[in-house]
Amino acid sequence: MSALPNRTQILIKDLPFQEKHKLSHSQTDLMAYLVNVTYWAINIEGYFVIATSKILSDLPAMGQKTIEASLKVLKDLELIECKTVEVTQWRGKPKLRGVKLTQKGKEYNAKLVLPSQDEEVKKLKLEIKELKETIKSLSVSESEASAPKEEARLKPSVPSMPTLEAIEIFVDDVTKRFSKTAQPICNAVPKWEKETTFYINSYNKLSIITAQKEHKQLKNPLEIKQFWEWLFGQKHRVGDTIDFTKVMWLH
Repeated sequence: MSALPNRTQILIKDLPFQEKHKLSHSQTDLMAYLVNVTYWAINIEGYFVIATSKILSDLPAMGQKTIEASLKVLKDLELIECKTVEVTQWRGKPKLRGVKLTQKGKEYNAKLVLPSQDEEVKKLKLEIKELKETIKSLSVSESEASAPKEEARLKPSVPSMPTLEAIEIFVDDVTKRFSKTAQPICNAVPKWEKETTFYINSYNKLSIITAQKEHKQLKNPLEIKQFWEWLFGQKHRVGDTIDFTKVMWLH
C-alpha cells in the first residue's frame, strides 16, 4: 500500500464555529484537520480517505481514544459523515475510513486553512512580473525583421524566450500534479545544495527538504521565480531525483 503524503501539522481554529457547536479544543483541532484533509486526500464517491494511523502521525498529542471520541461527537453533531471505502488505487485494495463534510461542516472557515485560488493566481503573477521586462528586451525590432533574407540567415539566431502564459500553464500543471501525490519534483538544482529536494506542500506552495531533512516553505519571490524559470527550461528534470547516498564510480 502506498504511503500517505506527509502534511503540515499547523491547524488554524475557526473560533466562531467552535463556539457555535460548543466543541472542545480537541474536537476543533480534529475538525480543522478534516477540513484540511479534503484538499489533498483521495476522494472516493465524495468521501476522503484518511487512516487512523495518518491522523495519529499528524496529531500525536491527541491519542487514538481522543480521536475516536472526537469523531463520534462530530458525527453526532452532523458535521461529518464516515463510511468505510475500498481504495482501489492502492495495492491490495484496502478498506479504510472515508470522511465527508456535511453542509453544516462546510461552514468551517476553509479560507483560514487554504488561501483562495484567486489569491494564489495573483501571487504567482507578482512572482513572474520581472520576466516581462526580460521578454520585452529580447523582442526583435521591425527594422531587424526587414533585413535581407541572406543577411538574416547568416546572423546567429536568438533563442526564443518562453511566454508568460506558457510558464503559468507549466507552473499550474506541475503544482496540481505534485500536490496530489506529495512526491518530490527534483533535486540537484543550481545555487542550492545538491541534496535539497523540491516539492509542493499541502497549501500548494513550493517547498524544500534540506540536506538536514528540514521541511521549509519558500517565501522569497526571487528564489521561487528562479526555480520555476530553471525547471521550465529543464522539463526532463520534472519528477527526477538523484540518490546521492549511492557511491558513484568513474570509469
